[in-house]
Amino acid sequence: MAKYGVVETTKITEPCFDFKATADIENGSIVKKGDLVTGETHIYTAGVPAVTDEVYLVANPAWSYDDCSVINQNEDEYINVKGVPFRGYAMKKDNKFAVLDYSISVDVGSTLAVGDYIGADGTTNKLKDLGTSEPTMKSLGFVGIVREIKEYGFAYCTGTAGNVGATGKKIVIEVLKNATVEA
Repeated sequence: MAKYGVVETTKITEPCFDFKATADIENGSIVKKGDLVTGETHIYTAGVPAVTDEVYLVANPAWSYDDCSVINQNEDEYINVKGVPFRGYAMKKDNKFAVLDYSISVDVGSTLAVGDYIGADGTTNKLKDLGTSEPTMKSLGFVGIVREIKEYGFAYCTGTAGNVGATGKKIVIEVLKNATVEA
């Protein structure tokens, strides 16, 4: 099972910005853009977005100079360390991106499904499943919709342990709205 979030940005056409956070942050998380970091000309502080904020998708290239081990090149082993600059993409209507399913907060007893609306968690850097009822768009900063759920990996037999393996779900989200909250 993956250790950290993985993100796919194939269908994001907006610019990326440089951020610094005060805590470790996973790819596939969201941040709000704060002020410029003191002494910097293009690196912004990354904060936890409120449900009404415009959000930026954390999507830093996951690679390491240490290539002596395959594990050092796995995206699911990569974390954006606090205090180190990372990339975040602006997201606009009609952009699409994908994150692993555990990168989205889901209420206990609920299941993430195609057609569910996605918003900011409001207390963490995670996306949140808002369910199938269309949310009040004017009161939220970010709203997306789950367009596809792709299974990846495969299970394999390990003997007495049964079937295990690196399997999971990649959630494709289309951006419906990002910012401009109305009163």
